Order: sequence, then C-alpha cells, then structure tokens
Amino acid sequence: METYVLAPPADAIERLDELLVAPKFGPDGALYTGVSDPVVRRAAEAIINTAIAQVRDLLRSPTDSAAVLHIFRAGLQRLTLSDTEDRERAAIHVEEIMECIGLESSQGLLNEFVYGFEPGNLAP
Repeated sequence: METYVLAPPADAIERLDELLVAPKFGPDGALYTGVSDPVVRRAAEAIINTAIAQVRDLLRSPTDSAAVLHIFRAGLQRLTLSDTEDRERAAIHVEEIMECIGLESSQGLLNEFVYGFEPGNLAP
C-alpha cells in the first residue's frame, strides 16, 4: 500500500462539516431508493458520520493516507449492508470524503467492500 502525507485543500474541514450534516442512504429522487429499513439506515449513516468526524479530527495535524484508509476500513467493516446498491452508496459517501480531503485513491478498499474483490488482483 502506497502511503503519502496528505495535503488537503484549505477548505477541507468546512467541506467535511457540510458533509457531516448531509442526509445519507435515503432515496435520491432518481434511481436509488435508499436503505429501506430505517434502523439499518440510521446505523449506516452513523458509521459514515463517525468516519467523517474522525477524518476531520485527523486533519487538525499533519497526517497520511494510511491513517485515513484505516478509518475507512474500520467503518466499512462495521456496515451491514447486504444490497449491492447500498454498498455502492456507502462507497460514494467515502468518495465524497476523499474528494473533500484530496485523497486520490482508496487503493482498492472500495472495490473490495462493494464487490468483494480488487479487480487489479485478478489473474490474467
């Protein structure tokens, strides 16, 4: 795993704060119908919000990509989403965090979470 020091944008904390209060796992008005079980939806939202808060706290000091990916891995392991669309939505929320902080790659973590494998590890 490639590790590097993060250089987040100046507004990263503010963007994470906005992301923290945004609703998650609800219907998007287009194709995604949201997590149907309200208990599961609240639990999933709490896990993503915890990850956002932890990443925000990390940014108060210099940090590296490995520390952020560790937070993502811990949160994703706690999610109990059986539907692929819901796992894809969780990955989208993680990607939003990544965008806020300038993290360019999950290094296969999101593919592994959503689909159960990293395509780059497939044998030819």
